[in-house]
Amino acid sequence: MKLESGSVQSAFANQPELRERFEVLSVLGDGAAGVVYRVLDRARNNAEVALKVLANDLAFDEATLDRFLAELRICQELRHPNLVQAYDLIECSGTVAFTMEYVDGGSLQGIFAKQRIGVEAIDRIYEQVLDGVQALHDRNVIHRDIKLENVLVGTNGVVKLSDLGLMKQVGKKGLTRPGILLGTPQYMPPEYVRESKYDKRGDIYTLGLMLYELLTWKRWLSHLSGQDVITHLMKTRFQISREVLEEAPRKYLPVLAKALEVKPEARYQSALEMKEALTQVKDLPIESTITLGDAITRQVRRTEQHTLKQRDTMLIVMLVVSIVSGLALAAAGLFLVAR
Repeated sequence: MKLESGSVQSAFANQPELRERFEVLSVLGDGAAGVVYRVLDRARNNAEVALKVLANDLAFDEATLDRFLAELRICQELRHPNLVQAYDLIECSGTVAFTMEYVDGGSLQGIFAKQRIGVEAIDRIYEQVLDGVQALHDRNVIHRDIKLENVLVGTNGVVKLSDLGLMKQVGKKGLTRPGILLGTPQYMPPEYVRESKYDKRGDIYTLGLMLYELLTWKRWLSHLSGQDVITHLMKTRFQISREVLEEAPRKYLPVLAKALEVKPEARYQSALEMKEALTQVKDLPIESTITLGDAITRQVRRTEQHTLKQRDTMLIVMLVVSIVSGLALAAAGLFLVAR
């Protein structure tokens, strides 16, 4: 993205901490949550880094800023090939900014906007994304804003999950004041909208929505924005119809359906579990006849077959025992006759 003086001025105005430390090279992203720049960091020997300046300053006060700083420190300690490294928090007048690793490449959204991504590439991308999410969750940290824009694909093919600005340590109080929801409305899981609750399974839900988008080449609820999205989700009770899901290749339907369950306890309970499910369907034909109904039927059949196998095994054991007992009695009878 070309450097636009308006974007720079809006974020750097009245922020001497930013002007003194950074030289802006380009604007990487500009959205409702803030602006992301590619900058030279004078505090890091003019190294290229990404700088995000948050725009929603009303969501932060001194108490939440302290928690944000504590949680950012956790992400600074994270070292994983599929996570963008977090660097420094810069406290500014009325808002916050932070630096992170700059990835030479582009966002998944940028690729998505230009071309449809093949399923083999999607599989490779998702393996890395899920590894990154699992690494976060292993440290008891949730992302809370997983979407195409926050997945970076390097020129070397390495995929990195970025933008930890809304991340939260599980068990800690929220980053925002009561009544304020942060994130992208289209990707907010049901329990977050309804009860302001968000745990690791909320990230699983957003992973399901992002997978749906990649597989169908359609942005979820892109025709709506802001409160209209929330109104639509509440009206439909967050249900995603079977017809909508079947826009994706059939072999992925069971994975999508489980990841997008309305109730958190019905979803995959970890990124690793979702990765294993994707691995199982990875080598199936793209238009495999697996559907939601087929998946349920096959599971029932597997259960029935397992039960029948157990029953047959028991019958064989009983038959063997009966034969052995009969032979033993016969041998005993012959012994008595001989005597």
